[in-house]
Amino acid sequence: MTTTQIPTTPVEAAVRAMPLEQAQETAIALWDALHASHEELGHQQQVLGGWEDCPSCQAANEEGDGSFCCDASKARQRIVRDAWRLR
Repeated sequence: MTTTQIPTTPVEAAVRAMPLEQAQETAIALWDALHASHEELGHQQQVLGGWEDCPSCQAANEEGDGSFCCDASKARQRIVRDAWRLR
């Protein structure tokens, strides 16, 4: 792509506007969030399916309150939440 071409998507425009280091940090953060989301999904499926024992997450499910989740689950949720706030 030459420098005279106009970006065709908002993502392309955003990537062009940011320095390379920032684009790399953003990509890594989004990759980490994708991985954390996948891990959290697997953990919750195992717990709710009865194949894995996690009393904290089971209590969170029974109470309908995510504040009871285990520390690992909260950490994964925090990674995903922080990635949504990237600009």
